[in-house]
Formats: sequence, C-alpha cells, structure tokens
Amino acid sequence: MAMMKKLWSLSGLAVELGMDRRTVGRVMATASSDGAIQGHPAWHMTSALRALADDGQASASQHIGNGPLAHFAERLDTWREIYGNDDRDDMACPIGEAAAMFGEEPETLLCWLRCGMPFVKAGSWETGDGFLLSPPWVFDWKMSLVCLAKFSGDPISAQKLRVRF
Repeated sequence: MAMMKKLWSLSGLAVELGMDRRTVGRVMATASSDGAIQGHPAWHMTSALRALADDGQASASQHIGNGPLAHFAERLDTWREIYGNDDRDDMACPIGEAAAMFGEEPETLLCWLRCGMPFVKAGSWETGDGFLLSPPWVFDWKMSLVCLAKFSGDPISAQKLRVRF
C-alpha cells in the first residue's frame, strides 16, 4: 500500500508538535492551506513545519517541550492575544460559573483569589460576589498550584490552598 501525505488540522498540528493551538493558528493563518478537513483549512506536516520554521518557532534551539512548564513558555509568544485585548471582559465570568467550568467549589476560587489569582473585576473578598474571572487566568493559576503541590512535597499547604491532584 502506498504512503500518502496526511492533512492536519490546527488542533492536530498543535497536539502532534506539542505547541499551543493559538501559536500554531497565528502562524498557519499566513500559510496557504494544502486542503480542507470538514470545511476547515488543513496542511501537510511538511508545509506546517516550513511555516513554523519561517516564523522562528520550530528551530531545534527554540522548540518548547510538553507539560505544564511548556504551557507557560508558549504564552510568551501569545501574551498579547491573551492579555492585551479588550475582549477579555467579554470572556469574564462570575466565580460560580468559573468554578463549575474547572470542577472546583466557588470557595476554592475565592481562596485562590485571596492568595493572588488574577481577576478582571474585584468583588467581595468575604463572599466572592461581584468578582469576574478570566477562564485562561483561572486555568493558569490552577495548573500552577497543582504542579507546585504535586512536586513540593507539602501536603499541608496543598490542603490549605484546596488543591487536589
């Protein structure tokens, strides 16, 4: 059976290359697609690697690995998209909604706010009412705490911070 080139979606490229989907999307938005998958642009791996290399993202010296630390390293390339736009307020949601989104209790997010988690709009530090949170910021905070808790060997602090891992 003859081998044929495969088309990759943005998500598929991001997973296969271990890169942030937004970073891949930003680069591939300027590259001509090689075809389509379910009506969306798609690329051969060689085309994607060439576009990424041209953008300076895929060189061996700059390649970012996988895992929690890589998540934050990728954000260096996309910080303007994440934090530098005014539609952040459109994504913001109250504590209860954010808690449900991330499988946490509202009291847990209030605890995290009290110890420094960023927020879009302040509310009551006693009840959490009125706070508006940005889901990407909650995700970053939760990921950071889980990694710190898992590798710190400090179960007492993890429990106090309401971190489960």
